[in-house]
Amino acid sequence: MTIPRNGNVARPLQRSHDMNALRRFPIGAEVLADGVPFRVWAPKRSEVDVVFEGDSTPSPVPLKPEPDGYFSGLARHARPGMRYPFRLDGDRLYPDPASRFQPDGPHGPSQIIHPLPFAWSDGGWPGVRLRGQVMYETHIGNTPPLDTEENWRIPGEAAVVLSPETGCNALDKNGLS
Repeated sequence: MTIPRNGNVARPLQRSHDMNALRRFPIGAEVLADGVPFRVWAPKRSEVDVVFEGDSTPSPVPLKPEPDGYFSGLARHARPGMRYPFRLDGDRLYPDPASRFQPDGPHGPSQIIHPLPFAWSDGGWPGVRLRGQVMYETHIGNTPPLDTEENWRIPGEAAVVLSPETGCNALDKNGLS
């Protein structure tokens, strides 16, 4: 089994629960002709907003709750290159756990990326084989800031450090809690 190099598995186009937009991916920000729909799983939250950053910052876009813990909505003004975090229950800001680009690192705002027009130059790379990987699962919002790029401290019963000494060589980040 090979993990796709883009980290996402494209699904057939599907109608989102709350919007009149077609999506290829079940979560995250996806650039479409009529704007950018956002969808995130945050089952313990009552409100989720998309907050945009920049000089001419548009108003936050409230996402509508879905029955299964997801929140979704369409930002008609959003375009590739815009940066955004999610605001949970009117309080703290969090990056999109399904973000395709974090220009300021894992705790900064996410950036809207349109992956389809990108000209890939790594067609010969076969991807990462699942066999031999030691995966550590974490949840966005429960992870403290990283000390350095080489030393990722992840909370748990005991502090786990992703490094050659622990044997963990892959990180699986999950939704907002």
